[in-house]
Amino acid sequence: MTCVDADVKSRCSGFITNSRVPGVDFDIVYYADDTILSSTKPRGLNERLKHMENCSENYGLQINRAKFHVITMNRVANIHFQGNTPLNISHEATYLGNNLNHRVDLGREVSQRIQDTKRTWTRLTLYWKDPVTNEKWQLLI
Repeated sequence: MTCVDADVKSRCSGFITNSRVPGVDFDIVYYADDTILSSTKPRGLNERLKHMENCSENYGLQINRAKFHVITMNRVANIHFQGNTPLNISHEATYLGNNLNHRVDLGREVSQRIQDTKRTWTRLTLYWKDPVTNEKWQLLI
């Protein structure tokens, strides 16, 4: 991905840099085979995506179009792959186990994590109350 990123950056116009989210000095995040692109302008996002597709193909990589989502904030945007194939428009998506949404609603993410923790704790209740379970293991868990 380092090679793809370097190639993409070398092809991007100044418009992309000028379309970054205020206060942020990057517009792309990679984690393994997952990628996040950000821009305040649809044109900047389309340009970055076009370069991502072209540069990835040069290395024998292909973007999984079915997993790609666009989350827009405060506007309707025409974001598309090469050949004008539109991207999936979503109000939310899961990235690395975190919920991203168009309202940047962190409360929803925290609430979901609390619910998940309560479910796990409830399932462990039987374990805590089991008289046969070794206390040392209970403390470790």
